[in-house]
Formats: sequence, structure tokens, C-alpha cells
Amino acid sequence: MLQRRHHQVDNGEGWILSLRQVVDPEQLRRDLHPVLIVPGYGMNSSIFTYHGNGLSMEGVLAHAGFEVWAADLRNQGGSFATHGTRNYGMAHLAIADLGAIWRFAREHTFTGKSEFHGIGCSLGATLLYLGVAAGSAPLASLTSIAGPLRWVRVHPLIRILFSSPRLVGKIPIRGSRQFARLALPLLFRFPRLLSPYLNPELVDKSDVRAFVRTVEDPSRRINQEIAEWFCRRELLYGGRPLSEHLKGFCRPFFCIAANGDGIVPPESVFSAYHTVGSAIRKRLEVGTPQQRFAHADLFISRAAPVVVFQPLARWLSEIEEEFAKEASTATMSQAS
Repeated sequence: MLQRRHHQVDNGEGWILSLRQVVDPEQLRRDLHPVLIVPGYGMNSSIFTYHGNGLSMEGVLAHAGFEVWAADLRNQGGSFATHGTRNYGMAHLAIADLGAIWRFAREHTFTGKSEFHGIGCSLGATLLYLGVAAGSAPLASLTSIAGPLRWVRVHPLIRILFSSPRLVGKIPIRGSRQFARLALPLLFRFPRLLSPYLNPELVDKSDVRAFVRTVEDPSRRINQEIAEWFCRRELLYGGRPLSEHLKGFCRPFFCIAANGDGIVPPESVFSAYHTVGSAIRKRLEVGTPQQRFAHADLFISRAAPVVVFQPLARWLSEIEEEFAKEASTATMSQAS
């Protein structure tokens, strides 16, 4: 039975962030580094709590012995504004919000560890990359699930929708969750329209409420930043391409992509794999020529526990074994 504790964290910029701490008391291993999962854009962390067959991402990781933290940044999930503005960009999320989350989790973890396994989902991975560039991400390892670094390829429809950064930045978007609740049952009848994001054949369509519970309204400023990112191909941080900052990242790195992802194509996901300086790194492309996986399928498809969550848990466990070997070798060297 999973135990969940809910916390509220002040980000120092007028927002109270929601943070969830999850453990399986019978499996928890305090010698393992804890895990922090960061959700993507226009979504919240509820996607990590639910799966149609009961094997959520949180559940798989907790059953493997990890203490799991799941963050809701500003304007996500249970987070709310006290006096903060909604005019925020990606750097605000990556530095102010995640900085506050890191500090709180380090002070309240059951493990006593100061470093975390960071798991970034979609744009959540980009936020972790920004945290690495800013030197504010205390990572034991980093996993990107469908997260972009450099836009090697952009879906033609998305390129059209984001062709004008200035226009995109002026269009307010509200009621995304309500729209999704009404539109999804209709869109399920036309799978080609959904195919860049979701393959209806791979998901349990009986509970639309579970799908839409994770939907959030996007930010106009971030929409503009993403449009500019598409045009330049590179996301800038401190006046330099973010990819240049990632060359010095040397912690273990795992990169997971969906072979039919029309939101973040595999080439754009794996741009990080080819950039980081990690000696220990792994890539996984989910799907086959006969069974294409789209963006959201990595999180909510019936196969996700087997093809994504369990390989992730195994990889983290293998990394922990390497950490233990290194610690043992260092201890023996000191003793001699």
C-alpha cells in the first residue's frame, strides 16, 4: 500500500507549490537516492498517480524501493498564487520553482540524501536541463521522457501553429481541461487527428476524466518562448545555447522517446543523448514499425508500465548498484 504525503512549498515569487511524497513502507530503501518527477507543459503531476491497470509511474518506482517526489510547479495541480503573476517563463519554473522544490525535498526526505534522481517528462526534462545550466539541480542522475533539448525536427502542424512568436505570445488560452473533456470522446473517433499526441488504440478510453484531470492551461509567455525556440532550433540560457551547457553534464543519463511522437520527435529527444558528457548513458525508443507510440502513450498507454516505467525502475536500480560499488571501492582505498 502506497503512502502519500502532500506538502505546500513557497517559491518566494508569490506562488505556493504542491509537492507529493510517495513511499511503499514495506519496500522503501533509505540507502537509495530519492526520485523527483517533473511534469511537462500544460499538464500536472496527477498523470503519475493513475494508470488503467493500476501500475502508475509512482507505484512502479515506489515498489522498487525508491522514495518518490512529484512536483506541481506554478499553475499546475494544487499549486496556487498568493500574489504572484502569471507572466512567467521557463526559467522561472526551472530556477525559482524547482529550486524551492529541491530545497524542501532535501530537508524532508526520509533517505537523508542530498542528491535526487531527476525524471523530466516532456518539457519537464527541459526544465531539468535549465536547472543543470543554472547549477541549481542536485542530480544523482537525469532521465528525459520525451523531453526536447534541440529541435532537430518539428511536426509540420506544430510549426504552423507556432510560426509567429509574437502572435502566439498574445493569445490567452483558458478552459483547456473543459475543452479536453468535451473534445476527447469526439476525437477518439478520428484517430489521425490525435496521432501526434495519442494513439487511441493503446489507451483505455473508458475513463476520460482520468485523462483530462492532468490538463492545465498553457502560459502565453512560455508559448512565445517555445515558438522562438522552434525558429532558432536552440533554447538559449545566459545568451548561449542550452545544449552547450549540457556538454558538461556528467551524471548518469537515460533518454526515452516514442517512435511515433509528433509533439517531440525522437530526433529532438535524442539530441540530449548526443550532447551530454555522461559516461553512463542509455537511450530507449519505444514502439515498433507495426505499433507506433505517440507522445502521451509513454505515460498513459496500457503498455506504459512494461515498456517505460519498469525499464526506468531497473535502470535506476542499476545506477544505484554502481554507486554502491564506487562507495565500497572508495572505502577500501581509504582503509588501505
